[in-house]
Amino acid sequence: MIDYINEHPGTTISAVRRAMDLSNGTANHHLNVLVREDLVITKRIGTKVHLFLNHHDSSKYQPLTSKQLEVLSHLDTSKGRTQKDIIGLTKYSQSTISWILKHLLALELIICCIDIDDNGRAIKHYQTAECASEIELNNCPYCGKGFQVIKNPKFCPFCGEAITIIS
Repeated sequence: MIDYINEHPGTTISAVRRAMDLSNGTANHHLNVLVREDLVITKRIGTKVHLFLNHHDSSKYQPLTSKQLEVLSHLDTSKGRTQKDIIGLTKYSQSTISWILKHLLALELIICCIDIDDNGRAIKHYQTAECASEIELNNCPYCGKGFQVIKNPKFCPFCGEAITIIS
């Protein structure tokens, strides 16, 4: 089990159970032992509990919400957008966009810069180069829906399962 979690950081107990063909009770027992021995940590993200070896930084493996992905899709590395631009494109409220941008900044997926042009000063948001090179379009093998994800690990934002894509 620990090898599987190491190879699939952010996986769920359901995915481990399916991959290893374990019953619920057996999988939960072994997971509890690993957590008690401080070898595995758990992190609730949305409604799912994700598993990480204790040496992984689990904050880097948060699956993005569909709203975060939508905002990210309107940004690129060369053309910055203001909050007002993003609100106009997404039709989300100012508070929602502010919250999403704050979280994307914390995950280091975007940067913001102060641009000065003929209209004055504006804070513009850009995707980081690392983010732009890490986004892929995939289909979830569990629920079949298409979505954009950040590479390794991959999560379906609809059903929450960790997904291994073999290139």
